[in-house]
Amino acid sequence: MNYHKCSIGIIGTGNIARNLGNALHEAGFSIKNIYSRNPEKAAGLAKKLRCSVSQVKESIFFDDILFFCIPDDAISEIGLGPSISDNSICIHCSGTLPISVFGTRESAVLWPLQTYSVSDNDNLVQFRKNPVFIEASAQKSWEAVRFIAEAVSENVIETTYQKRMMTHLAAVFACNFVNHMYSSAEYLCKNEKLDFNWLLPLINKTASRVSNFSPSKAQTGPAFRDDKATIEKHIEALSDQPELKELYTSVTNSIFAKYKK
Repeated sequence: MNYHKCSIGIIGTGNIARNLGNALHEAGFSIKNIYSRNPEKAAGLAKKLRCSVSQVKESIFFDDILFFCIPDDAISEIGLGPSISDNSICIHCSGTLPISVFGTRESAVLWPLQTYSVSDNDNLVQFRKNPVFIEASAQKSWEAVRFIAEAVSENVIETTYQKRMMTHLAAVFACNFVNHMYSSAEYLCKNEKLDFNWLLPLINKTASRVSNFSPSKAQTGPAFRDDKATIEKHIEALSDQPELKELYTSVTNSIFAKYKK
């Protein structure tokens, strides 16, 4: 089958839909429809991808391949619904949802391991260098998702639901939790009228280390050194910030427990 000539539909207009849509378009695939609960919101993306826009609630999905780029609970709702053609291959992009969400339909998973936000420029986040994890329910859907994945990414990884879910969990620690720490540092800087940009060389160096060393080998800081005097000063400085004090104490205890001699 020539998958470049297949009719592709994308349900959703969020960050994953935008980035996946751009990647598919650049790889030469034929995107026919964007489905959205808010068609006006989808107009800009549809114009860029040169496709039509439809209201989700009013649509019957006849596309050969249908990408679900929406929250997990919405995938469950639509994926088992009667409005999808029996001939469609349903593909979701979730890191934590099993293929069984589509029941007995031809289905697959194409999960890009990357963070996307509204602040990203489309040209800054490139699919080709990102790991893309794939699964499929049967031979037909397997051939389709593999062909598409290899067309948009240089790093395609066959996986299982359990491995994908645990990879997603690891990604939460490596990305979401780390960014929350940045946000906490930014808050402290603003509160004390300090410049957050002073921390950027430190942040960049810390991030670059893990390309060459195990994070366990790169750990530093007062908890790693068991510097009780510094830790006590930090905790005292957070006495009027109970949430940050709890966060600092919890992470400090975790680091100390891991590296204590």
